Amino acid sequence: MPDTENPSTPKRESTTANLVPTEVTDDEFHALADEFMEKVHEKAEQIQEGREDVEVEYSVRIPPTRRIRRIPRT
Repeated sequence: MPDTENPSTPKRESTTANLVPTEVTDDEFHALADEFMEKVHEKAEQIQEGREDVEVEYSVRIPPTRRIRRIPRT
């Protein structure tokens, strides 16, 4: 009970017990990641529309490992 000094914590079932990793290609992973980020962005924009204290900006950054590197000529 929340009214007591030491309320008991409800027991929850594990939601990760039956998860199995899925093999996906890099292209499939990026497609799923893009789809997920688009949904997150849309939801954040919906929240922004109803509040003045929220500003949403979506940008894409190239990770350092994916930058084009110049190879010096020998």
